[in-house]
Amino acid sequence: PPHIEIRVPKDGDVVNGTVLIGGHAWDDVKVVLVKIQIDVDGPVYTAEDTSGNGTWWVWRLFWNSRDVPNGEHVIYAKAVDDHEHVGWDSIHVKVMNEGGNTPPWVEIIQPKQGSTVCGIVVIKGHAGDHDVGDRVEKVQVKIDAGEWQLATDASADGSWSSWMFTWDATHADRTWHHVYARSFDGEAYSLHQECRL
Repeated sequence: PPHIEIRVPKDGDVVNGTVLIGGHAWDDVKVVLVKIQIDVDGPVYTAEDTSGNGTWWVWRLFWNSRDVPNGEHVIYAKAVDDHEHVGWDSIHVKVMNEGGNTPPWVEIIQPKQGSTVCGIVVIKGHAGDHDVGDRVEKVQVKIDAGEWQLATDASADGSWSSWMFTWDATHADRTWHHVYARSFDGEAYSLHQECRL
């Protein structure tokens, strides 16, 4: 497969407005296309070959970061060669646009990562929102590749600052399972929090 690397922005950078995404791509045969995707299920864009010789050695894309909510996002770059082989690179950035919505956060505090569980398992955690005046509207939990299910608000003020979810693991396979949690503020979901049991 071809090789590709994102040179700008740097992994972990804080970005806003129009963001230049650029880098290099190369292959033992020929790179024919570079695509940029924002997050796993986000929009896909076609980059521009600025190498001057059709090799895609230098490529770029001007991305409007206002198309996504404030918060952490993953930028994926994909290079394709003329045999349809694909090479990948990715970085994390934090989008901070004025007036934008910052996604809420969520964490799982019980059970602990790597715990051994059986029977009825009570999953507990915390959630909140960084934006002034915003609040979490719901927390959802899913087990492995199952459906998202609504947790129970265990806070005293309806803020979802504490939440819980009951999982009947009685008939679950005796192997590792992944518990995922996410919160929602009415506009954006948090990044998934994961616990492996």
